[in-house]
Amino acid sequence: MASGDAGRWLSRSGNRLRIEVLARPSASRSGCLGVEARGLVMALHAPPEGGRANDELVEILARILRLPRASVRIVRGASSRRKTIEIATADPDRVAARVEELAHGGSRARAGSPDRPR
Repeated sequence: MASGDAGRWLSRSGNRLRIEVLARPSASRSGCLGVEARGLVMALHAPPEGGRANDELVEILARILRLPRASVRIVRGASSRRKTIEIATADPDRVAARVEELAHGGSRARAGSPDRPR
């Protein structure tokens, strides 16, 4: 796992990662705003009604992390802005590195931007 403050908001257990996320629904556009001590900050265009913001959060993370949507799920905080996301993956090191990149790349990781492999 990458170094830095990730230990507070990103953890790993076997082939699963857990990410603490601070959701900001009803934003003008969706994407990662960066990271703070409490978690990864994600702007979501969808409103919080009817689980739409949760659905968008799962969709965005799956797309940015290049994972199937079924690999990403909200395990705590479905009705809160503070959420815990669990990611199941066969390659947790790669996904953890991608999460770190997302956290520290912030605006480069917009949901509507093309996600080019490196």
